[in-house]
Amino acid sequence: MFPVVISTYSPFNTPEKTAYLERIPMTDAPQESSHSKYPVLTIVAASEVRRSIASFLVEQKMTVLEAENGAHGLTLFRRNKPAMVLLDLQIPDGAVAEVLPTIVRESPETPLLVISDQENIEEIVRALQLGAWDFIPKPADNPALLRHYIDKARERAELLRLSQQHQAQLETEVKQRTTQLEQRLQERENAFLALTTKIGDHSRQEEETNPLEHTFLQTIIDGVPEPAQLIDPDKRVMLMNQAARDLLPAGLRESKKPLLCHQTAPYFNAHCSEDLHQCPLAEVKKTGQPVTIVRTRPGEDDEELVCEIRTSPLWNQDGTLHGILEIFRDFSSDETTKAELRDHESRLYYLSQHDPLTNLPNRMLFQDRLQMLMAKAQRHKNLVAVLFLDLDRFKKINETLGHEAGDKVLQEIAGRLQGCLRRSDTVARLSGDEFGIILDDIKDSKYVTVVTRNIMEALAKPFLVEEFELVVSTSIGISLYPEDSIDNDGLMQCADSAMFRAKESGRNNYQFYTAGTNTRAFEFLLLENGLRKALELDELTLYYQPQFDTAANRLIGAEALIRWHHPEKGLIAPGNFIPLAEETGLIEPIGEWVMRTACAQNKAWQEQGFPPITMAVNVSGRQFRQPDFYGLVTDILAESGLDPRFLELELTESIIVQDVEKNIRILDRIAGMGIQIAIDDFGTGYSSLSYLRLFPITRLKIDRSFIKQIHTNPSDAVIVSSIIALARNMDLQTTAEGVELEAQLALLHKQGCFNIQGFLFGKPVPAEEFTRFFGQDRPAP
Repeated sequence: MFPVVISTYSPFNTPEKTAYLERIPMTDAPQESSHSKYPVLTIVAASEVRRSIASFLVEQKMTVLEAENGAHGLTLFRRNKPAMVLLDLQIPDGAVAEVLPTIVRESPETPLLVISDQENIEEIVRALQLGAWDFIPKPADNPALLRHYIDKARERAELLRLSQQHQAQLETEVKQRTTQLEQRLQERENAFLALTTKIGDHSRQEEETNPLEHTFLQTIIDGVPEPAQLIDPDKRVMLMNQAARDLLPAGLRESKKPLLCHQTAPYFNAHCSEDLHQCPLAEVKKTGQPVTIVRTRPGEDDEELVCEIRTSPLWNQDGTLHGILEIFRDFSSDETTKAELRDHESRLYYLSQHDPLTNLPNRMLFQDRLQMLMAKAQRHKNLVAVLFLDLDRFKKINETLGHEAGDKVLQEIAGRLQGCLRRSDTVARLSGDEFGIILDDIKDSKYVTVVTRNIMEALAKPFLVEEFELVVSTSIGISLYPEDSIDNDGLMQCADSAMFRAKESGRNNYQFYTAGTNTRAFEFLLLENGLRKALELDELTLYYQPQFDTAANRLIGAEALIRWHHPEKGLIAPGNFIPLAEETGLIEPIGEWVMRTACAQNKAWQEQGFPPITMAVNVSGRQFRQPDFYGLVTDILAESGLDPRFLELELTESIIVQDVEKNIRILDRIAGMGIQIAIDDFGTGYSSLSYLRLFPITRLKIDRSFIKQIHTNPSDAVIVSSIIALARNMDLQTTAEGVELEAQLALLHKQGCFNIQGFLFGKPVPAEEFTRFFGQDRPAP
């Protein structure tokens, strides 16, 4: 068993796909990727925003339908029946007056999200009143905002679909039950007709057979499960079955006097004329035909009792009326059908308000409870806290171990969260890996801090799934009522913004909403949006840091290091945007661009006559886990013409030990081409040497954190010495990173490490400046 590092990424708009979208003219046909199954109609006037949204949707594996005005949008809507509509309220031809009401009227179940400036609050409210599901604040081309609102709408649509599905199932089951009841009624009617025929036949026999006839008829009606009785033309009861006798009042069961029908009939307590109801006997006398009458009367607790009376005439041989047979059915006591209906209704209601995986409340119920608790807090002058929890890098579990393992973790997390809260608090699953918590009846915000820390401590404990021990951290955003907002949506948005800031602060922490949170979150989104465009606008560039063999006094390699030339912020170091790229998923296309550019540059230097060196390229976990990473590497080498011997791929320990058997196969194929494999930042992660020896590794890179104080800190010196000895015993090379001082270099030489990288030999520089390192025995710093 070994720990597994968990990371998450999101899709990115590659420059190739963006260019492809720009080449497609706006048509009535969906622009669909090969995997797309979810058509989305965008009705947006601004072409740039429309293309940006379309690019995002394509990356999300959705079909894109584009319209620049309302008329075209309605045409596409009716022709293609999209699964979702994004409607800009500023289109020129009446978004609120014409387009929105038409779509809602023709397809109310279709998620419709309106796009508008937040200042147009009256127009937004009007749109929501007309049936819009939600609104997206401008700028609407921000992928993080789009992902948030689209995912929320899709989840709600799925809940609606499940609700309709269960409603249809319920209706089907009710129909089936009704059919079964009708069949039972038909069977009873047939039995009733057969019974009356038999009774009629026997009643026409001679009077001397009366004693035998009486016994025979009694035997027949005793076999009827419902209450039944024979009434003569004078309303006297001739015969009763056991079911009818069981309903008699105690005083009549032992009576020797003849009983009248109104005394014995279930739920009758007066003569028909007195009770103002139809008289079954009178109706039969009038028509000579079987009669069915429904009688009602109040029962206990004002419950209405309903009884159906089915009456059939019995004739003498001379054609005179011998009497009538009455069979009673109590509808009010048919509890089986009622119970089934109540059970179905209860189940349907539960599913509409709860997450089926964790059984926690869903977003809808969460919002309802928040509204109720805010009203309660207003009355009692208390606080309500809203916590948004987003699991850090949770998607990594689904990507590496499968959704079944991810589901088990989510269920375990749900249980741990409930264990941290009071019964009056609420925890809900809001989306895939996002949970919401409402803390009720709070007197002091310090209590919120205590609960939040308890939650983080509870979730920090490892999860055991199959043979894996998983560690999941969380980023938590907190807002307070009424300090941060006095309405439901505002409070949730504040918590969401605070969660963004928690993620920006390095994850695995919590942040309360502050006045500057929205600004920081907005800046974060702007930075993400800028990075998304950086590739297509050629704002990324590579710097190269030399690597020297100090024993032979020669240049042996270069490490490719990315930089971002931001149009406003200038040169941005990788530490300030690589974590953002990892969070948003941009790291995958950026990593591919880095490898492609670095290999092409190394080949270009060789063609310029410089001695061949090894180009070291960092590989992210997301990039390494691509379905055909091996194919990507071979394609890049073939495209650049670089000999595989002059490429070194740097991976961290945590990447390669997450799926050992699979990663061994991948790295064996790569190493088989002649490519070198290095473990970057060795010693800072956690892994087992028994695993490392199974991989085709050629080099360990000693992390700069150990080199920095090697000459002053004995512990660091011992660690570095141990890594060098380990590499020597495993027949691996070592490279020391971050060497800046002669004293550091001297100690490394003493330990037998001669491959050096750091400012002492050269800082990262652009490609055109790097050529000065070729042919130098010892370049100046």
